Amino acid sequence: MVQTSYNATDVSEFADQVLQTCGVAPTLLLDDADNILASVLRSRLVATTVKNIQSIEQEPPCADTWQTAVSYHQLDAWPEDRVVAFFARLYASGIHNVVLRVTYHHPKGGEYRSREWWENRLISAGFRKHPRYFRALSYNDLEWEGEVGTLVMERVPDASLTQFPFSQLLEERALHMDMARESGRRSDGHMIRYNHAAALVRPGDVVVDAACGLGYGSAMLAACSPAARVIGVDLSEFAVNYAQANYGSATVKFHHSSADALRWLPDQSVDLFVSFETMEHVPDAVLMLREMHRVLKPAGRFIVSVPNLWVDETGEDPNPFHVRAYDLESLTEQIDRFFLLETVSGQTAGGGFKHHGAPRHYWTIARGAPYDAAEWLIVSAMKSPLDAVQAPYT
Repeated sequence: MVQTSYNATDVSEFADQVLQTCGVAPTLLLDDADNILASVLRSRLVATTVKNIQSIEQEPPCADTWQTAVSYHQLDAWPEDRVVAFFARLYASGIHNVVLRVTYHHPKGGEYRSREWWENRLISAGFRKHPRYFRALSYNDLEWEGEVGTLVMERVPDASLTQFPFSQLLEERALHMDMARESGRRSDGHMIRYNHAAALVRPGDVVVDAACGLGYGSAMLAACSPAARVIGVDLSEFAVNYAQANYGSATVKFHHSSADALRWLPDQSVDLFVSFETMEHVPDAVLMLREMHRVLKPAGRFIVSVPNLWVDETGEDPNPFHVRAYDLESLTEQIDRFFLLETVSGQTAGGGFKHHGAPRHYWTIARGAPYDAAEWLIVSAMKSPLDAVQAPYT
């Protein structure tokens, strides 16, 4: 057993992260000096079993017994080949969740192994970021994480790895990517929007995720909220097939459709309409807003994001997939025709068009405040409660 130095505050925070993401599911704890972490987890009603990590390397744990595998600084000094083999063994076991606390600077003076280093090896083994990833981690704070971090991952279904090999995802990356199977700022930037959108969901809500791509965001909306139903919509048949295979469930379904043609959805049947990075792509954004207005219930809400004035020196958006460029004024002018504006947020993630080197940051933009520092604009609005006659109300 590896002897680990336990910091009481850090152990308590880590236990909370396990609980916030994986709940009170039966948990396998990989080594634990003096049962310190096990005691903390059990005090939070997590059914916890401690096993020697070397025995797990020799014989995979039984996924029928445990749903989550947890390790607190047990892998820090391992060589890469042992880490890779261990992650493959965990995947083969069928364990659903993996939560690890690791050090980025090798304790024996070896290479610096960043969050991306650890996550990429878990992704290669068949895991992806957990849909409640940002319930445990702060998007803004990831930029200044320091010496240690928590990795929160879940297992990709076996059938998906066979049907949709990772090489195929990379071929689609320009238009579609499962951001849960990618590490770094780009992935975090896309996923954090869904985490914020989930906060708008009320118990029993019907949620539409239009232009859902490969479905990771629809899964986040379901996992991070009390939604009764989440409907992912995308124009790409490949995206819908992938999303259904990876994230479909009793709560989450996917539909092959354009975001601006939702005739299969009844009037006033949706409580929250989510559509990120869409309005700059559709030929007629006003038509899309009109459809959103039609399907939303009175007092229903929507949340959208667009790039903030991505134009070059000629005044044109250089992205060949965009049909228009928005600033806040042009975006809100269209939204005000149908909805009551609620909040405007700004976001940077690094790697963007305007602020390529900017850190991860998500903030509320006060009315009238400058917004040029934003790479993306995220707007939420409400359908007026007075817009409909004889609408059912719960």
